[in-house]
Amino acid sequence: EIEPVRSEVKALSDRELQVFSLIGRGFGASRLATELHLSVKTIETYQAHIKEKLGLHSAAELSEKATQWTLQSMRRTLQLKKLLKTAGEF
Repeated sequence: EIEPVRSEVKALSDRELQVFSLIGRGFGASRLATELHLSVKTIETYQAHIKEKLGLHSAAELSEKATQWTLQSMRRTLQLKKLLKTAGEF
């Protein structure tokens, strides 16, 4: 069964989820700021809010959690594509 990807991070706002997802793809604060057209200070604020909401204590924990979540999201997407392809064959 494929669970909704958002379940683990449902406390995050849409923007926080976007930042979290990009952290999971290896984006650092300065690259995030450039990509999202925000200041580094704003990105750091988002990171602090995400850590607080997810009960994380360090940048390393945030990065690890975001990477795991992103990989799970990608796996679920691949599983869903396989299911849809299989369903289309009948």
